[in-house]
Amino acid sequence: MGYTEHRILHTNKKQLKVQKQIAANTAAQVQIQRQQQRQQLEIQKQQLEIQRQQMLISERHRLDSLAATHVAEGTMTRPQADEFVELEMVNFAVPPAQPRLRVRPAGILSAGGNDRESLKMNLAGWYKDDAIARYWDGARWTLQTMPLEQAKALVRREWEAAGDAAAASGAPLKSRKVAGLLAIFLGCFGIHRMYLGSGALGFLLLLFCLLTSFFLFGVPSLIIGIVDGVKILRGVNPEFQRDSRGLPLRA
Repeated sequence: MGYTEHRILHTNKKQLKVQKQIAANTAAQVQIQRQQQRQQLEIQKQQLEIQRQQMLISERHRLDSLAATHVAEGTMTRPQADEFVELEMVNFAVPPAQPRLRVRPAGILSAGGNDRESLKMNLAGWYKDDAIARYWDGARWTLQTMPLEQAKALVRREWEAAGDAAAASGAPLKSRKVAGLLAIFLGCFGIHRMYLGSGALGFLLLLFCLLTSFFLFGVPSLIIGIVDGVKILRGVNPEFQRDSRGLPLRA
């Protein structure tokens, strides 16, 4: 290798080394910037939380003062004032935005009711709030809470009572025999669920049938339909004693 080639190779190596150093410096700067951004976000979160806590304290003082005035004027008793303050704080800390999911009747998959429509209409009722249920009065949260399972049992009793009242007033009832036969012969397509008023479950069964037909010839869907049909005709399973509106099935 001649002197010129050696110089060129040496220069290229130096340039490559410089480029690597520049890339390393750039990467380090990017990492530092990202770390600084994370720190700034964390500081902003802490500041927002401090502001929120200050607002809560200020609102609590205002409500305590207002409640004390009502008690002094005799327009509220002390228990009423305490409940008023607690309710206002609940709705101040958790603004009355739309609830999430309505509590469904215990053990009933096909109960009627559309969560999305309920939210749009701000319907009063029991809604899930983490591990408990809280009552929404149509405009804001109330202090009424209970364990989720207890709320499901309560909602089921109310659902059944509403169905019985509708049946007593002459509402048309679905036939148990028709539902059972539809389940046995067409249950793999979810027709019996649709007949009972649960279109969503019926559509899911239809989709399940189409998916399993490619590699299991739809046998699981056939079994589900036959099992549901037997349950409906026997009339002992709570899931199939009423339609999605809560109306009892006629014999």
